[in-house]
Amino acid sequence: MDTIENLYDYFITAFRFCAADKGRGIGKSIAIDTGVSSQFISRILHKNNKIKAPNQLQKKIAESFGYSIRQFLFIGKEIKNGNLDPLNSEMIKAVDGEYLIDPNITERERIIEMYERLLVFHENRILKLEDENKELRSKLLTR
Repeated sequence: MDTIENLYDYFITAFRFCAADKGRGIGKSIAIDTGVSSQFISRILHKNNKIKAPNQLQKKIAESFGYSIRQFLFIGKEIKNGNLDPLNSEMIKAVDGEYLIDPNITERERIIEMYERLLVFHENRILKLEDENKELRSKLLTR
């Protein structure tokens, strides 16, 4: 049975994996998506820090990578249990009957699928930023 500590461990494992996979600047990107400071995101990611992300923030972080919180925890659990090689995304298994990445596709198809996921991720970020921009403009105009 998974304890609250185990679940958070799964979350932080998936978060570190996804953040490393996206590369530099991801903390700022996640901060924008979730509405917290990039310093707070960095503190959560830091291995020696005791700061934990609240449940709602965990959900937002998972969604900013394009996963539900359940899928995100599954990824972390599989990495922790040694069932998922973080360097081999093809090993990601089904969650709720939906494959995160289909293990039966060719390398070329996998790259195309990952590229499409990346496009959707960035399109969603752009839409959020456009909405925030409109909101800020309307606030400025009403002053």
